[in-house]
Amino acid sequence: MTICDKHNFYDRETDLPCKKCLKELGEYDEDVIWEDEEPIWENKINLNDLQQKFYIWLEHNFPNTTKDAQLIGVMEELGELSHAHLKLKQGIRGATVEKNLSEIKDSIGDIVIYLINYCNVSGLNFEECVQKASDEVLKRDWIKYPENGVNK
Repeated sequence: MTICDKHNFYDRETDLPCKKCLKELGEYDEDVIWEDEEPIWENKINLNDLQQKFYIWLEHNFPNTTKDAQLIGVMEELGELSHAHLKLKQGIRGATVEKNLSEIKDSIGDIVIYLINYCNVSGLNFEECVQKASDEVLKRDWIKYPENGVNK
């Protein structure tokens, strides 16, 4: 995919530049629903459904897994993410944006899967965990309240 020179889209939630830039590049996809220049995919992932799918997958493939095994998996993948990020930043070991971005995306996906399975083994609802944390974080305004993000 062509990289948008006007935006650093690697840090964005989607993996696309804005609609205007896509049109300029001739890569605008009509299958995407657009709202305020941000792509909104028709087939969003439902976290509860995803957790259920991984519950079944985990029971089939690793019926005796533990919370520890899932947490260690998160840490392993975090190490892989850190390694790909560092090598790209340093520009060594054959690092390229394309290669390392692929490794970074893979690591992020694997981290989420391990976290979902940690929740499965622990009896937690992944979506509730994400929603609770999101609600708390989005209430914080570190510019207005630099001491604690809430009232100081």
